[in-house]
Amino acid sequence: MTMSIFLRLACAVAVAVSITAQRTSVQAQQRSGTAETDKVQPVNSGPNPYRVIRDWAQLTLEKRPWGGSNGVAIDRDGKSVWATDRCSPGIAPGCLGTKANPVHLFDETGKEIRSFGGGMFV
Repeated sequence: MTMSIFLRLACAVAVAVSITAQRTSVQAQQRSGTAETDKVQPVNSGPNPYRVIRDWAQLTLEKRPWGGSNGVAIDRDGKSVWATDRCSPGIAPGCLGTKANPVHLFDETGKEIRSFGGGMFV
């Protein structure tokens, strides 16, 4: 009888943990982040005027899909956005053997201004 109670309690705890983890993930996605990015502590105490907007920018100069973002920064003008990607989407993304430009500059509306770096990165 004791084992049965212990097993039921263990299952109830596992279900509660699973529900809490899913709720946290859903809340993070609603904020346009992920559960992993929410774990990162801010590097300063200043206000953050920026937010994540999925599919905000498009690679219109090369007319290709994103290869997975691996870097984003706001330009010193406070409006333009620099971003880097891995050149090709899929299960083995990368720039090796491509002439795709992995470094991109976008204006505040998401329009691609210029890109460069094709053939320079693996």
